[in-house]
Amino acid sequence: MALLIKLPILLPAVCFLVWWYLFARRSSSRTAVFKTAIVFGSAVVAVNEILSLFDALTRLSLTLFWGAAAAGSLFFLLRSVHPRECIRHIITQMRSWSRPRWNETFLAAAVLILVAFSGLTAALSPPNTYDAMVYHLPRIVYWIQHQNLDLYPTHELKQLHMAPGAEFLMLQLHLLFGSDRLLNLLQWGAMAGCLAGIWLIARRLGAGRVGAWLAVLFCISIPQGIIQATCPKSDYVMAFWLVAAICLALEFRDHPSLRNAALMGLSFGL
Repeated sequence: MALLIKLPILLPAVCFLVWWYLFARRSSSRTAVFKTAIVFGSAVVAVNEILSLFDALTRLSLTLFWGAAAAGSLFFLLRSVHPRECIRHIITQMRSWSRPRWNETFLAAAVLILVAFSGLTAALSPPNTYDAMVYHLPRIVYWIQHQNLDLYPTHELKQLHMAPGAEFLMLQLHLLFGSDRLLNLLQWGAMAGCLAGIWLIARRLGAGRVGAWLAVLFCISIPQGIIQATCPKSDYVMAFWLVAAICLALEFRDHPSLRNAALMGLSFGL
């Protein structure tokens, strides 16, 4: 029974994976994860705002929305893509990866160790940082209690005037999972996304594979960054949207299109 209560958290994950595959199939697979994240983040903001208008920001309403979105996304995928084509596309992408040299393997291993240990810390530790306790998490609890995003009486004005983008994502994590135990993972996931973006940006700016891995290692070894990746704050989430915008700007430079421009604008807005 306890496991069934947690299952709604899988619905947005299904949407994200399907949307990622559709982006990777129709455009550059290297920037597909950023395009998917931008669309996903925009959907979260829109859903929160719309449900808030009707005082319907509840677990049931979010479950129904993401359930319908997941069903619709899977139906569209099955209608437009044959399973064999999907498997063939994934295999082709994997075969396109070149075998890394020993120095690349060493740098990648160092990065993966730091990512793994920070992820383990984020997963096992409850939210406990000062800022999280003062205004990041209390505003989420108030929103859940009131079932909307309206302002409320509080002596801590940061809960009212600080940009709420990261907390919008945490709000849905909290409601769909039923507790705050996954909230640390939002920043950790944003950190992982930043690393992927930094690797791509370095490559687009002319760095070799070793240079790109050095850039990634420099990023993940920032002490404050490691702390941020294991707590429910907003710094790495903001950094991810900035990195995503830069990746889209570089792709727009090489492949100008209205879609890339719109996604870049949405990323800056997020």
